[in-house]
Amino acid sequence: MIKISYIFSALALALLLGLTGCNTQIENMTPTRVPANPSGIYTLSAYAKLSNQSVMRESMSASIVIDGETHPMNQSEVGEAHFDYDYIMPESRDSARFYYVLDYKFINKDKVIKDATVQSGIEQMKLIDRYSISLDTSRAPIGTSLAVLGRGFSRSDKVYVGGVEASTRFISSNTLQYIVPNVTPAQSHSVEVRGLSTESAGTLKVDPGRPLRVIPDSLNLQQGQRQALAFAMDNPAPMGGLYINVTTDIPSSVIMSEVIIPEAARTVNIAVQAGEPGAGSLYIQGPGMDEIVIPITVK
Repeated sequence: MIKISYIFSALALALLLGLTGCNTQIENMTPTRVPANPSGIYTLSAYAKLSNQSVMRESMSASIVIDGETHPMNQSEVGEAHFDYDYIMPESRDSARFYYVLDYKFINKDKVIKDATVQSGIEQMKLIDRYSISLDTSRAPIGTSLAVLGRGFSRSDKVYVGGVEASTRFISSNTLQYIVPNVTPAQSHSVEVRGLSTESAGTLKVDPGRPLRVIPDSLNLQQGQRQALAFAMDNPAPMGGLYINVTTDIPSSVIMSEVIIPEAARTVNIAVQAGEPGAGSLYIQGPGMDEIVIPITVK
């Protein structure tokens, strides 16, 4: 409460002083939400808006009051009347409240040089711990493994392409891996990261393609016979491998292990063994891909 009282008392005083001279203002140029960075240093910026030519520009000096302390600001590289201050955020904090003070001289109507002070309102900056920076590519076919780069990701975050949920793998707090889902090809689609909040990661141009092929396209087996079924992709499988879901409407006739294309590989061969006689199909689908149907007959 002591700091708040100090801030508002100083504000009232500065506003009173600012009534003398011209209607010059000092405006906040710092975003209210700023991505957290490893150094913990954040540039707070202000702009002196001069509404009267009587202000002596070379006399201007700016300062910032933050955490109850006053610090001088430096002339910004942006240009004249812009001021910066590099603030070191305490590790236990994720926000800061502050205000700016501008001191200057002006020439009044009697041609007398006067001192004046104006002050901004109370401003606030809050750190963003989770945000998306960019996509690792801007164009890819359906079924391709891609990544969203950013900060503060969690295992519950999901990537959406054109509003369609993509198969998402949490790699680290800085990387989410996803597979381009089956969206309309030959179009650009927005990419979002959805979790506790929704954030845009960019736009992806999605091309058509056949990301998964199965060879042969049909099976005719004798009871007890084994035959290899090849699964091939246009692109290498993502980190951890790519799981291919295989189901059948004749489970007593088909014996086979689960299908996982190993990490960085494009193909895998799986042995299919014929069980009880029957006729049906294998239904094969990769994440975000169209279903492939392989007819199978066991005699």
